[in-house]
Amino acid sequence: MSRKLVIIGASNALREIYGIVHAINNIAPTFEIVGALDDSMSLQGTRVGGVPVIGSLDFAASLADDIEFVFAVGSQKTQLMRDAIFTKLGIDRSRFPAIIHPKADIDVTSTIGHGCIVHPGACLGPGSHLGDFSIVAVNSALGPDSIVQEFAMITSLVLVLSRAVVGRMAFIGSMTCILEDIQVGSFSRIGVGSVVARNVPDHALAMGSPSRVIGKNATVE
Repeated sequence: MSRKLVIIGASNALREIYGIVHAINNIAPTFEIVGALDDSMSLQGTRVGGVPVIGSLDFAASLADDIEFVFAVGSQKTQLMRDAIFTKLGIDRSRFPAIIHPKADIDVTSTIGHGCIVHPGACLGPGSHLGDFSIVAVNSALGPDSIVQEFAMITSLVLVLSRAVVGRMAFIGSMTCILEDIQVGSFSRIGVGSVVARNVPDHALAMGSPSRVIGKNATVE
């Protein structure tokens, strides 16, 4: 029997989630997408990417216990909202399965937390770890024993080399390389095309090759 899945958010990311779920189901029928939830009144009662928007976020608490959830919130502008939305929902994180594209390369010794999203072409090396609700986008790679903490976002074509740590809620821009043993602080943001060769503190905005801190990331914990 297929697992019933509700998508949180009806933005462009919904179509990406729909595509990953479709690819999973092509291998083996696994999920049935019931609908999406979004607080935008203009979207409710419509269909986005073929998925019906069945209510606001508050509706999640009234859904049956067998319903599972996945976030479709994760752009550069909305990535930091996921933590606040998760808290608002009040739903146990065990009801958020990891959604992993069949064309991702996942080492048998890697570990993946609840609510993670792994896109096609992503590679998770031996001993790597994805914290709950983290995202690894298309064609990005995590080296051996690297760690991505919860709610962090690794965008496309990123290399996170061996033993590097990406902090909670950090955002790593496309085509960035984080060198071995480097720590990128929580709530930090790394600009596109950077080479991170030294540790980045919490809440920092850094970019360049080699990267340097150019300011503070405007975030709220």
